[in-house]
Amino acid sequence: MQSLIIDRYHYVKNSDGNEELYDFASDPLERRDLARARESHQALGQFRTSLQGLLTQKSALPAKPGGDDMTPSVPTNNSRYR
Repeated sequence: MQSLIIDRYHYVKNSDGNEELYDFASDPLERRDLARARESHQALGQFRTSLQGLLTQKSALPAKPGGDDMTPSVPTNNSRYR
């Protein structure tokens, strides 16, 4: 899953490719998915472009010691971290 928040909108791209779009201002609990609304097509295109740009930038960065961003860099020989 990938997610991006810009201004009042939250865009989600699920691992199966489905997209969701929520308006925090009018729907703070994210109950109304706007992704299929005709009025949202332009916003979805902008979110896709923005997310792709961010992912491209991230892939150009040098690798972090300890793995990807989800893997903590924690010493394994210290019993406090086990």
